[in-house]
Amino acid sequence: MQPNADLASPRDAGPVVHRVAAAALGRLILAWCLLVPAVSLAAPITRTYDFTVNNIQDTTAGHIAPPVNPATGSITVTFDPALGFIANQTSGITVHALNIPVSSAIAFSYRAANTDELQIGGLDQGTGSLAGGTNDFFLDIFDASGATPFFGNLGYTSPSAPFTSFVTSFGPASRADGTVTVESTSAIAEPPTLALFLAGCLMSVLIYRTRNNQGSDLSRRAC
Repeated sequence: MQPNADLASPRDAGPVVHRVAAAALGRLILAWCLLVPAVSLAAPITRTYDFTVNNIQDTTAGHIAPPVNPATGSITVTFDPALGFIANQTSGITVHALNIPVSSAIAFSYRAANTDELQIGGLDQGTGSLAGGTNDFFLDIFDASGATPFFGNLGYTSPSAPFTSFVTSFGPASRADGTVTVESTSAIAEPPTLALFLAGCLMSVLIYRTRNNQGSDLSRRAC
């Protein structure tokens, strides 16, 4: 019986299999090199926010003079906008200057979905609330990771006025009460992640070249 000419012999199939495997591996390498940087190489940013806030009033219709007016400060925060949400974090924040006394540790929270909001404040009741009868404060900055951060609102409490708090007006009107400037901006490199990515790409290329060379050798032998 004559062998079927349509059926490839094992000798002919070897190089084809290797070429298909090499092509598939090449596609995997390309996918790895394109996708990993987008996910793994997203780095946190470090920004120093300087702010000045005027027109601070007490919440009892202006009957008590604010102990501090205007409020000023300079605070550096390191955060990763890609996380989307950070709550009451005390690491990655440095207070260089703040003329409002605060009894608790100062923390920050971040919400990308809420107009790219960075909230800085005392940890007593969390960064979004004030503890009455003690020294506490909060500051809202919007477009915090963007090109032009702007003031949202500010509030604080004082033991000298235990039954009230001192705040700017809320909403769009409050944005005229304060200014925020970014003193410095920098991206923090992540050496372990970068090294892992580069090592993975290099290893993938070496494997691809080895498989490809093996396929070429088998093709020459088949001829």
